[in-house]
Amino acid sequence: MQSLYSVEVPNSARYDQGKGPIRRANKQWISPLGVDGVMTMYEAFQRGLGVSANDPCIGWRPIDAAGQAQDFSWLTYKQTAIRIDNFGSGLTHLDLCPANKEGLKVLGFYAKNRPEWVVGEQGCYRHGYVPVPMYDTLGAESVAYVANQVEFTTAVCSEAKLNSLLEVTKINETLKTIILMDEASDSLKAKAETFNVKLYSFSEIETIGAANLIPPTPPASKDIAFFCYTSGTTGDPKGALITHEGIIANMAAIRMSGLHSLPTDAYLS
Repeated sequence: MQSLYSVEVPNSARYDQGKGPIRRANKQWISPLGVDGVMTMYEAFQRGLGVSANDPCIGWRPIDAAGQAQDFSWLTYKQTAIRIDNFGSGLTHLDLCPANKEGLKVLGFYAKNRPEWVVGEQGCYRHGYVPVPMYDTLGAESVAYVANQVEFTTAVCSEAKLNSLLEVTKINETLKTIILMDEASDSLKAKAETFNVKLYSFSEIETIGAANLIPPTPPASKDIAFFCYTSGTTGDPKGALITHEGIIANMAAIRMSGLHSLPTDAYLS
């Protein structure tokens, strides 16, 4: 059988046992992984920045005081890149992602989708940190289980999840800092202090980073891009480690299937 996507491994057939040859991926189809030199999530964004610097990157619908969604607001790639640089530099300047016992520098995320999620994730990639996303439906006990496993000392959350995350500190000793995606009022900071937690707003980290810009130290293709925790059908959440090249391989597979994205395309998350 001929195939564009696989080739026979020489001398692997065992016809006397009724077994055909082993097949492996065709190397000519592995090479598209590095489209324009992209092998990591950090490089993927940098490529987008180079192609579409002044075009829309992240859009969201602001919610007014009555709870109604407004028209979309947008950040360009260039505006998003500035926020990424600032946030990543702020994390690094404050040393908020120290290495755990496995040598990974991790940052927890506990919130619904929003622009700060993208900025925070790419801010991590800028310095080789590993995001640890947690379903916003997880309770404090499950979040504490994840925190204990990966030993993150800092987590990013929305105000809606702040109380749950503070409760985590009662059953976890590693979480010492929380970055609030919303503004951190003095009263919220005082409340966090009663849990022995330092509370920053996301914008504070960006401001600190802007005043202390640090050159990027991006990851390699085989480095861990993020932990993927399921909610767990039974028992505690289950975590899988996803590499940068694993995500890029998925993206390359989409291109190989004939689906090509254009600069004018957008997706809704």
